[in-house]
Amino acid sequence: MSINNTTYTYNEIVNKVAPKKFKELLQSPTYLVSHFGVKFKGVASIIKQLKLPFESDFKGLYVFYENDKAIYVGISKNVLKRLRQHVKCEKQSESSFAYLLTLEHAKQNNITIPVGTREERMNSKEFYELFNSTVRARLLDMKVKFIEINCDVSLYLSEVYFAMELNTDKFNSFETH
Repeated sequence: MSINNTTYTYNEIVNKVAPKKFKELLQSPTYLVSHFGVKFKGVASIIKQLKLPFESDFKGLYVFYENDKAIYVGISKNVLKRLRQHVKCEKQSESSFAYLLTLEHAKQNNITIPVGTREERMNSKEFYELFNSTVRARLLDMKVKFIEINCDVSLYLSEVYFAMELNTDKFNSFETH
């Protein structure tokens, strides 16, 4: 049975494709997240500035690193745009990672977290200011690696594989909502 027209079997993905992509990620260049947070700089400018081997944005997987330790694995059909969204965080739906970092910071520093849903919290002035004043700077100090993965099924399974291999369970969760 083929899902999304994949040419791989489940076993091929978990035993060959994901491990190969994992090795590719480990050998890929590391970039400062701050490159993705520059105002008025779009994807084309980022590609040119960083001399990326892509002509345009791409589907794939990315990993945030803090102090050389992987802390978050994400996927997107537009990786470079997604990285910009994480840093800009203009809408609550644009960065679950920034939201989790803000929650963590608030708990560690005994800062009262507004009551409500994720959307209500992210839309609250206090929570957004906490993100803007502290968490954004933390994000900008991080590094990121990314790779292209075009097959949707491989991409989803690779996200879980990479998160488990890199022990990013603090910020990666695969619970259903």
